[in-house]
Amino acid sequence: MKVGIVTSSFHSADWERINTAGWSRAPSPSDADVIGETIALGRLAEPLGFDSIWIGEHFGTAYSMWPDVMQSMAFWAGETERVSLGSCVNVLPWWHPVTLAAKAAMLDIMLEGRDYTWGVGRGIAPTEYAELGIDRNEARGRFDEAMEVIRLGLSQERFSYNGKYFQIPEASIRPQPRDAEALLARMACAFTTTASMEVAAQHGLGQLLVTAGTLDDMVDKVRTYNTLLHEGGHEPNQATILLWLYCTEDPDEIAAGNAYFDQYSVEVAMHYGLTDPSNFDGIKGYEAYLKLAKQAAAAGDTFRLVQGAAGSSAVTQPIGTPEQIIRRMRSLQEATSCKEIILVPQYSGMPFEKAEASVRLFAEKVLPVLQADSAPIHEASLPVTV
Repeated sequence: MKVGIVTSSFHSADWERINTAGWSRAPSPSDADVIGETIALGRLAEPLGFDSIWIGEHFGTAYSMWPDVMQSMAFWAGETERVSLGSCVNVLPWWHPVTLAAKAAMLDIMLEGRDYTWGVGRGIAPTEYAELGIDRNEARGRFDEAMEVIRLGLSQERFSYNGKYFQIPEASIRPQPRDAEALLARMACAFTTTASMEVAAQHGLGQLLVTAGTLDDMVDKVRTYNTLLHEGGHEPNQATILLWLYCTEDPDEIAAGNAYFDQYSVEVAMHYGLTDPSNFDGIKGYEAYLKLAKQAAAAGDTFRLVQGAAGSSAVTQPIGTPEQIIRRMRSLQEATSCKEIILVPQYSGMPFEKAEASVRLFAEKVLPVLQADSAPIHEASLPVTV
């Protein structure tokens, strides 16, 4: 099984300032300091033996402050020599697809034969769409058209496109990538709702599970998605799963790791507006989030209903001793058929020293064991029609 590091910068200390509109105060610590710690952890990935580095994409928020995954992957391409790269995710409705296709081709060249997984999604947060001046009602249509343009542009020397959102005269993507077919085959999509699954399956994309759901939820998503792929004439595939890491040999510290994870779930609910139904009321394609927000608002409990987080860390997350994490990750692979796990090493105000110690301990005592394990696809993950 492959194991990667996720370089997301969560400025947890800034939520109090944001929630009280304390704009006269500067973020403390500074955004630069928070990102500096993320880069320092990311620089450990290659020398410690991890397989990959992954990056998310967000705008104008304390939640994961990396606004351009192509720029970020180009940075890590220059910083490393061996690891593969991935995006979790590049939000297609926020970009012009010709720009993305050209950036993807350039990155393919700069990596000199190393792989990268182009993870994509359609985004959720109302504040991010508002900041970029894009109507969330257009998210599904923009995503579909962007995928069509990207596939055309990277698979043909000359192409044109006439859609509702993008009109492109006859043009070429330059530079051309080293291997367009392989680049497109490695594209994957993050999804939470059935609607998003259907969109991803129509395009035959790989699976990225990036939410902290329960194990049963993950198992169901993988099989449902592979069923949708099968119905669309595509082969089943294996998921990459994003998880939250806290590795310690001190049993008393496990409670601290679980507390960081629960606090993360509170922050994700704040960022995405998942406890306010008005954020999703009347927005096409986000009906599932409206239902979830209504449940969370009625319960007054952000993380239990929104993320399914309470108690799930003991089953799904690599939070615990090395021995506990090995057992848990093996069980996760058996249940979900995942081919790779990617780990967020610092979140929810976790001090840098603790995050670094956790990564180093994981790399010493867990990473070699998991990398030696095979990662087959199991019967429970196959389409229900097979």
